[in-house]
Formats: sequence, structure tokens, C-alpha cells
Amino acid sequence: MKSASLFKADKLALKRLPAPIRRTAARLGWASPGMFVPEFEQSMDRLREGDIGAPFLSRFGAHLIQVLERRRVELTTEQLRENIRRQLRAQKLDERFATWLSELRARAFVEIREAEPGARP
Repeated sequence: MKSASLFKADKLALKRLPAPIRRTAARLGWASPGMFVPEFEQSMDRLREGDIGAPFLSRFGAHLIQVLERRRVELTTEQLRENIRRQLRAQKLDERFATWLSELRARAFVEIREAEPGARP
């Protein structure tokens, strides 16, 4: 898919934006599945060609995207293998994180103390 861009901007439109946004506005070029964080990909996947999505946040900041064009490309066997490897690594990482978090919660001790009447915080 031809990637979304933060702004389908001509130079005049960019000049009207605040400097920090102007510096980060970018055309991202063609994109393949797995290139971006999930929030970004989900937003792109919901859009049709020419559509501009609602603003959203990712760990990289705020985004406003437009899908300019889509195309289908057949992946090579090696590209398919790499995609599968990436998905399996992500799945394994999620499983390890869930296990670690569960163990951490099991070891944690939390005591809630009620304030005595008339006590100052």
C-alpha cells in the first residue's frame, strides 16, 4: 500500500502548521505489513484510497494519515519467512511479558491502610 502521509500538503498548507508539526510531517512512501506500530497499521487498514483517518496516538506521537494508493505485491518465500519469524518473535515476547507480569503480581504485597478519623493527610 502506498503509505499514508501525515499531511497531503502543498507548501502553503505546511507553512500554516506550527513548526514542530511542520518538521515531522512526512510522506512515508510505500509500506508493507509489519513496518509500523500496530496503531498505525490498524488506522491505515481501515482507510480506503484517498481517505484521511481520524487523529490517533502511538508511542511515537500523534498522527493524521491519508492513504494515497494501494497495490498488491506478491511476497517472495524469504519475505514470507521473515514475516512469520517476526510474528513468532512478537508472540513469544508477548507470552514472556505476560508470564513475567503474572509472576510479579504474585510476589507483590499491597497493603491498603484506612486513614484514622481526624488524621491529616
